[in-house]
Amino acid sequence: MLGIDGCNNPLNRASTLNSQRCTVAVEVWLRQLRRKNSQRPLDNGTKAKIRNILSVFFNHAIRYEWLEQGRTPIKLVRQSAQRMKTPEVLEPVEIQIFWTNLSPLFRLMVLLDATTGLRRSELLGLKWCDIDFSNFTINISRLRCQTVNRPAFRMTKTLSINKHTACSLLSGMRYYHSDQHFDNLT
Repeated sequence: MLGIDGCNNPLNRASTLNSQRCTVAVEVWLRQLRRKNSQRPLDNGTKAKIRNILSVFFNHAIRYEWLEQGRTPIKLVRQSAQRMKTPEVLEPVEIQIFWTNLSPLFRLMVLLDATTGLRRSELLGLKWCDIDFSNFTINISRLRCQTVNRPAFRMTKTLSINKHTACSLLSGMRYYHSDQHFDNLT
């Protein structure tokens, strides 16, 4: 199950020793996970999320009595979520140079991302019709991402934006609609 050596069927394990072996096997398995295209190890945060999903899976098994109470080997799995490297932070001068070299459309995207915390896929999936200027909200209903033989979908969510961001977006929308720079945004 799950391709974890030493943990062939954790739902049928009876002894504490086997549960501990399974816990260690999951830790080893998590350490060996690699990115599909580059063979780089997965980031700690990603491995921690996988561990959390496994924990939910085992809790579900306990809830439906497929596994005895307290028999989840995942509870003892240790996986740090700490960053593996420090992110590169731009200096104010670098940010100013970056900003001045952006086209107006990308300035709007950076402004929107900085003020809302949208994910890349959410930002790229936005259309002008998703922005409600009268209520200062953005309706996130689609993602734009690369998927391999499976559709990307997400529950709709609504974000609030402040008046200044809404005004900047409205100005940008008027600019692009008047000059018809970006017809697919409507």
